[in-house]
Amino acid sequence: FHIVDAFLGDRHVRVTCKTSPVPEWGLGGSVISTSAPAAAAVRLMAKGKITARGAIPPEAAMVPQDMFDELASRNAVFSVTEY
Repeated sequence: FHIVDAFLGDRHVRVTCKTSPVPEWGLGGSVISTSAPAAAAVRLMAKGKITARGAIPPEAAMVPQDMFDELASRNAVFSVTEY
């Protein structure tokens, strides 16, 4: 699991992401979750969805939904809770 809390004024949002183990690779879910964003970014670059270069924050380099969709295509499950 990865958990991210975000605050903006009175708004508090928690996003969780769960990745499953891949037994045929001999890897647990935590190993998969560590490498999944980098692998997804490489796939998005190959698809031409990331064209920015240089030291910039990820949210400026790509459409965030593209990353969520790419991760979800590899069995990452997201949940969002607003407090």
